[in-house]
Amino acid sequence: MNLKTRILALLLFTLCGGAWANGPLDTILVNGGTSYLIFNHKIYAYGLGNERDFTAIAYENCLMIRAANKRDNNLSSVFVSYGDSTYLQYYYALLQYDKNSMKEFYDRRDDFNKSHGSYIQQRLQKQRHEEETEEFFISELKTRSDIIKKMPDEIYDFGMQEDGIGAYLRLIRTDNNYAYLKFVVENSTSIGYSFEHISFQYVQRYKQGFWRKKKEKFTDVFAVVMNSKLSVAARSIEPMVYIIPTFGIRSDERLVVTFREQKGNRKLVFEVANPAIMHSKQLENRR
Repeated sequence: MNLKTRILALLLFTLCGGAWANGPLDTILVNGGTSYLIFNHKIYAYGLGNERDFTAIAYENCLMIRAANKRDNNLSSVFVSYGDSTYLQYYYALLQYDKNSMKEFYDRRDDFNKSHGSYIQQRLQKQRHEEETEEFFISELKTRSDIIKKMPDEIYDFGMQEDGIGAYLRLIRTDNNYAYLKFVVENSTSIGYSFEHISFQYVQRYKQGFWRKKKEKFTDVFAVVMNSKLSVAARSIEPMVYIIPTFGIRSDERLVVTFREQKGNRKLVFEVANPAIMHSKQLENRR
């Protein structure tokens, strides 16, 4: 510390009644940018002894300090009160302008709060990693759907045709988690056909009693990837690929597929027997 700094430190010590019994006051160096003081808890109040040469703004538990007049060895005091609802703490330090200082971050948190911040950061990093992994995974599924879309038809006994509109299931592939379904929608009319949406339901059967009929339970299944248009031009054929989660149903149960018209009451509904899905060709295993 130079002589001017020592004099100001002594003055602060006198005014604060010897507030820093554990050692000399900290010196916070402020360069041409911003210096940051970080505390355990939210800042309640702060003050600068020299508001002509320094300015500060508090946000949550961080005090951001800048030099208003950039003259070498400008000095000030800084006072900060911070804490939570049960405990209030005080911090005193010296401010000094130093254009050559490379230090801008002054972390006054204890080890517990530093670790707490680290845990939050770790959770955020984990969340970002999971989101990136999921984005990559969905991108890979979309690539697979393009491949399925170009594969030749293999199935010809699942579908529905009504009023010049036909929807047919032509190909199935599965892996550990998903069923890849290729449909062909054929519009033989002179008007374009638009779908409101295409829905999938697994139908399970439950036996209620010895003499009673089995009860059916419909479970909605939502596509994770839709590689399709929701409209088919007049007198044209449109391939569509949907990737849906597989579901543990028995061989005597089924998947119901519904194509609903966007403007109108028409809908095409047909069923796919579960063995057709269970015994389809497998893609390589996924996660």
